[in-house]
Amino acid sequence: MGPGRLSHREGGTPAELLRDGIELDDGSQYFGQIVARDKTSITIAESLQEPDDTISLPKNEIVEMVP
Repeated sequence: MGPGRLSHREGGTPAELLRDGIELDDGSQYFGQIVARDKTSITIAESLQEPDDTISLPKNEIVEMVP
């Protein structure tokens, strides 16, 4: 399990394929729509049905991003 895993997303619904994939250095993965970026973090909404329910991920812990 390391960088490169997220780039092999195939199949799925159109909504799933439009989500961004982010993997952190601890191996955790997040999928969602990027809703904000700043110098230190990226914020994603994991569900478009709940756009106000977001999570901020520190940029210095991100090892891979797949749009």
